[in-house]
Parts: sequence; C-alpha cells; structure tokens
Amino acid sequence: MRKYGFLTLFLLFCLCLLATEKKDFEKAVREAVSRQMQNYPKSTLKDLYKNFFQDKFGPGHIISDTTAAGNYLRRELASYTECTGEIAEPTGWEGNFLRVNLSVIKSGRISYNTFFDAFVRSVNGVRPVTVADWQKEWQRIESIIRSMELSLPD
Repeated sequence: MRKYGFLTLFLLFCLCLLATEKKDFEKAVREAVSRQMQNYPKSTLKDLYKNFFQDKFGPGHIISDTTAAGNYLRRELASYTECTGEIAEPTGWEGNFLRVNLSVIKSGRISYNTFFDAFVRSVNGVRPVTVADWQKEWQRIESIIRSMELSLPD
C-alpha cells in the first residue's frame, strides 16, 4: 500500500511539473509574441516564425560560409541610412540569442570585426534539435499565437 501511495504522489508531482512547464512555456511564448508585435506592429506569422526559429537555431544558416556571411553583413550595413529601435532584443520564447541593431557598428560603439567575431562564435552555443522536435514545438507556438487572436496579415 505504501508503495502505491508513493507512486501516486510521484505521479501527481510529475503532472504538476508538466502543468507548470506548459504554463511557463505558454506565458513565455505570449510575452515573446507581444514583444514582437509591440516593436514591429506589421509583423506577419512568417516574421513570428523567423523570430522563434532564430531563437532555436541561431545564425548558423547564415554562417556556414563566413565569407558570404561577411559580404551579407556589409551589404546590410550599406543599406541602412538610419538605425532606430532597441540596441538588442531577445529572440523567441527562450531568449537564446539577441538580435543586435547594426547601429552599434554604424555608430562605432562596436567595431565590425568584434561584432562579426561574436556573431560567428555564437553558433558554437547552439544545441541541435531535430526537425521533428522543432515541428512539434512550432505547432505548440502557433497554437498559442492563434489563441491570441492577432490581426496578422497573410
């Protein structure tokens, strides 16, 4: 009997942890979506996807070829006439990465080389996830976004 009582308590504890994790996940997703929509009110579902994807995978898709990534960054810098907004903002619901406003380079606060070096090194911290795991997580995220009843274009 005692064995079953312990097992019941253990299962209840696990269920409470899962409920808390689900609530924390949902709260964090809602906060991330709200932050995105506040900063970028014309965001689409595609923009939200990109934000959460960047949080999970970082900039690795850009950095596979550092020469091409450097050229891309230089083109981005050349195209900016005025860099407004936050200096840095967290990505997604976990905040694994920061999107850094290129004004930090334009204004001389950080050198191009220092920025690019940090950008490249940030890929080393990525914990790989499978496509299947990402699909499941995105489905959960998208469900929460839909429940927020936002007026997203597209």
